[in-house]
Amino acid sequence: MRRFVLKKYLGILAGLFMILTGACILLWTVGKVSLALSVFPLLVAGFGILGLYLYFTENVSIALFMGMSCLFLSLFSGIHRIFPQYYLKSAWPLVLFIIGIALLIFSLRKFRKRRIAFLIPALAFIFLALLFLLFSFKLIKMSFLDFVKIWWPGVILLLGMTLLFSSIKKNIKNNKN
Repeated sequence: MRRFVLKKYLGILAGLFMILTGACILLWTVGKVSLALSVFPLLVAGFGILGLYLYFTENVSIALFMGMSCLFLSLFSGIHRIFPQYYLKSAWPLVLFIIGIALLIFSLRKFRKRRIAFLIPALAFIFLALLFLLFSFKLIKMSFLDFVKIWWPGVILLLGMTLLFSSIKKNIKNNKN
């Protein structure tokens, strides 16, 4: 009975926590609120530890993803405090990277093997994060719009290669059966 109630309300609690966290960060990045709350990363880390505890004791799958995300986000916030010269406005793609890594760990831990349904979004988050970081830290000198105007056919190439390799893999698997 206890496990059922925990699973039922964990998503609601996690969603409310993410809404409050996002609202606080948004107010901070637009300059409406001073981030004098030095306990914020500790609260996020506490929620992450709670999520991992729920995963390992109650085997609530989504708690692993939420726990990993919260721990990584608190680590990100702590690093931001140590190196304040890298403002959150330029380091925001790290949040995408954190979510991608957490999703990758979640999918490998939950299913004990790679699942395309989780692997593709995780890798997409990681790839986009790295791409946006290059522009955010001005490692690529052109604007993002100019980059997209030049390199958009690369998306078609990647989709075509993905389709080709998945079709070949499916045909090889069908021929073995």
